[in-house]
Amino acid sequence: HPQYAEGKSYRFPVINKGHYKNIIEQDEYYFAVRDVLGYSWQVRTYDKPLWDNPPEQLTCIVKRIKKGKLFLIIAGEEMKHSSLKTGNSYHFTIVDEKINPRDHFTYFILEDKQGNKHLLKKKYYLHYGLKKGRQVRCRVDKFASEGFFFLEPEHPCYQMGETYRFPVVRLEEMVFTDGYRQKVLLVHDCFGEEVKIHLEHDEADRLKDCQTIHARVNRIRKSRLELALTGEHTT
Repeated sequence: HPQYAEGKSYRFPVINKGHYKNIIEQDEYYFAVRDVLGYSWQVRTYDKPLWDNPPEQLTCIVKRIKKGKLFLIIAGEEMKHSSLKTGNSYHFTIVDEKINPRDHFTYFILEDKQGNKHLLKKKYYLHYGLKKGRQVRCRVDKFASEGFFFLEPEHPCYQMGETYRFPVVRLEEMVFTDGYRQKVLLVHDCFGEEVKIHLEHDEADRLKDCQTIHARVNRIRKSRLELALTGEHTT
């Protein structure tokens, strides 16, 4: 971005404010602020007195920039669900399923032991068998820019940091516009979904005839695996 960097704080003039009920029946209060290029962005506030008496300017942290869009949080404001810590896992109950009119996606509504409600986008977990009334254990991955914790349900087959054997589907090569070539090994997970592993050229030569490989699960995000080869493989 020509003017802003992720993680840094900037002053934004306040041009408006608004309020609505979200799909979990919470009051959401927000300000509309203007950036130096003239674009306006919404920033949520958890401080009702601040919303009642809006300042002329707000200091906001740029949490994320995606396709030119700024995702902002007000400097100094923290999430209210302080009992949840990033990186830890907790049990939640699926209490409902709703379509969010703001983005038209279907979400599971999860409730923690303190009665706080959270959102989980359904489309990433169709193969997990999740439904209303079930308990699910989720890792708190991060605090999302949209104002909610990003929760990652435990995978039915894999745990992060563990090594598993995966059947090889095929070896591919991606060719970029600058001429760079990237070898990619495609394997199947336990649901038959394809997972890509980027390879160095010497690794590709060594694995081109393999039927299965061993890989460590480095991360699971939106049900998708991020894998790293361990060096052990089967021809």
